[in-house]
Amino acid sequence: MTLNGEINSLGCELNRRIGTDVEYTERQSIKVTTASVSTQYGQGNIYTFTTDGIRLYILDITLKKCVEIAFTAQINSIQATYIVKGCYILRSECSGEETLYEPFMQYLQVIKEGHMSIKFGKQTPFYMIQISFTQEYLKKYNPAFLYNNAGTIFKSNISQEGILSVFELEAAIFKKKLCFHLYVEYKCVALLSILIESLAKSESVHQDLYIKSAYDIKKYIDQNLHLNLTLDDLNKNTGISNFVLNKEFSKLTGDSVAKYIKSAKMNLAKELLIKTSLPIYEIADRTGYKNATHFSEAFKKHFHYTPKYCRGKQIK
Repeated sequence: MTLNGEINSLGCELNRRIGTDVEYTERQSIKVTTASVSTQYGQGNIYTFTTDGIRLYILDITLKKCVEIAFTAQINSIQATYIVKGCYILRSECSGEETLYEPFMQYLQVIKEGHMSIKFGKQTPFYMIQISFTQEYLKKYNPAFLYNNAGTIFKSNISQEGILSVFELEAAIFKKKLCFHLYVEYKCVALLSILIESLAKSESVHQDLYIKSAYDIKKYIDQNLHLNLTLDDLNKNTGISNFVLNKEFSKLTGDSVAKYIKSAKMNLAKELLIKTSLPIYEIADRTGYKNATHFSEAFKKHFHYTPKYCRGKQIK
């Protein structure tokens, strides 16, 4: 009933990439890992609690730069996520599908594909509690509707009861001495119960306007790299100023809109040069360049070598 994939779990990868002063202890058969965020990346703390059938993460961090973490989640585990501050993008490495996790939202899903990555934004305080339950552990609760919709991400606003339970869990978890194991297990199951009830009652979802607009624009750019898009083109219907939108977009991706578009075009061109035999003029067209010479100049300026050199050397 123990959660597998310990080496590449989210907590282990976070500690490896951005953590420092990592400590491992055990309290009443619960493995506890605590780490501070390296000053190179920002500030804050990362906590992991692992017991038979349950893994609990508490993240309270603020990052100086965007960070992407690849990890392995256990297939068929049920994952409950509570975002109080900040946001991140969850990506399935197999399907390439992305989901934006937003503040004051709670999410529930059955993991159907283990290889994932999370991209955290910068300069925004981030606070999350995430709980993973094994399929075997939850058999006694018979959550059939979740397994019938494996892979679907259910989401809703965090209820007031849910927010109180989240903060109550963190406040008490470091003070409990007696019945620590029982308390952690009880609170994790209670939070899952509140989340399932909330999802069952609520049809509407809250979305942060700025974050959602920035994410929608990112998706549109990714799907239309053959177009020559500008911030004005992309921001016609959001009701947000270009300055604010560009700032939120930078927090989400690490780049301004203009820089992201250029990098995405060049990365697509590089991929097509390596993986296909398409002529350079056609690759130029697919990335919005009507003139192959202008494309080659832009490619060389970005990568410091020509498209022909890239194709000939099969650069990775």
